Amino acid sequence: MPEGRAVTSVSDSYDRMAQQYVDHVGRELQYPSLDRAALRLFAELVGPGANTLDAGCGPGHVTAFLAATGSSISGIDISPAMIELARSSFPEIDFRIGRLTDLSVDRGSVQGVVSRHSIIHTDPRDLDEVVSEFARVLAPGGRLFVSFFAVPDGGHHGQPFDHAVCTAYQLDTSAVSELLASHGLDEEIRLLRQPCADERRIPHATLIARRVDRD
Repeated sequence: MPEGRAVTSVSDSYDRMAQQYVDHVGRELQYPSLDRAALRLFAELVGPGANTLDAGCGPGHVTAFLAATGSSISGIDISPAMIELARSSFPEIDFRIGRLTDLSVDRGSVQGVVSRHSIIHTDPRDLDEVVSEFARVLAPGGRLFVSFFAVPDGGHHGQPFDHAVCTAYQLDTSAVSELLASHGLDEEIRLLRQPCADERRIPHATLIARRVDRD
C-alpha cells in the first residue's frame, strides 16, 4: 500500500475512535506498572528540563506524565482528533499534527524521543524511514524510548494482526534493536512485558537506546 494511503487510513481510524481510545488508556499511567517505571527511568536518563518529543503522542497522557517528571516536552500525532483532545486536556503543553517520518524539528535539537507504541501501525518495510527520522532529530547522547508489540521468535517478525483501531504489526525485538543500531542508536535497556490477563496474548517490548556519534 502506498505510504500516503496507509498514513491516511491510520489517521482516519484514530479520528473515528479518539474518544473510545482515551476512555481505554487515558488513566493507565495513574497506576504502578512496568510501563510507568520504564518511562520514569527514561526521564531520569534524559535528565530534568531536557528537550523531549513524544512522537505519536495520541491524547497526550504520556506527554503529560513526562512533563510532570520535569521534561520539557511537546507532542506530535497524525490524528487531528487526538491532537484536539490532547490540547483540550493539557493546554500547557505544545501539541501539533505531524508524521513519524517528518517530525518537523531541527536536526540534533532534542535530547529525548518517546515512541510509545506509535510504530505499531507502520509496515515493517517502512520502519527504516521512521528510525532515520528519530535519529536525525536526536542530539548526540540523546535517548530514544520505543515500545511495540513483540513476537515469540524472529520468524514472526512483521506479522500483522487485527488491532482494535486498525492493522498493527508484531516485531522481533532483536531486529528492531539492529535497525536502531544501523542509525547510530545503540541499545542500552531492553524490557519484555508479558500481557496482562485482560490483554491480547501478545508480549510488549520496550527498548531504550542512546544516540552515538560514530564519526
